[in-house]
Amino acid sequence: MKSRPLKPKTIRVKAQTPTTISLPPPKYHISRSHSQNYPVYSDYKRGGNLHLTTIRKITGDLSALRDELRVFLNKQNDEVKINSLTSHVIVKGHHVAEITDFLKARGL
Repeated sequence: MKSRPLKPKTIRVKAQTPTTISLPPPKYHISRSHSQNYPVYSDYKRGGNLHLTTIRKITGDLSALRDELRVFLNKQNDEVKINSLTSHVIVKGHHVAEITDFLKARGL
């Protein structure tokens, strides 16, 4: 018996069009750190039982950022807070990667 050479299989993939959502420009601005990273930090309190994510260097409307993050992360009102003295937004949980992706998508 002769063995036939194997043909490479071709897989057809439907091209998906990227869905873009047009949002109005944000009412806030987040400055970058000295190393050009987003100022999003994780914090652990109460012996490691409380995980917090802090967003720093915010100018403008803090409540607009809080509301957008609350909807994006699907959090309740008491889980996303504003520290008006330091101009930080604090989110319960470890969400550094999700928040940086959100800020990249918003074009900040």
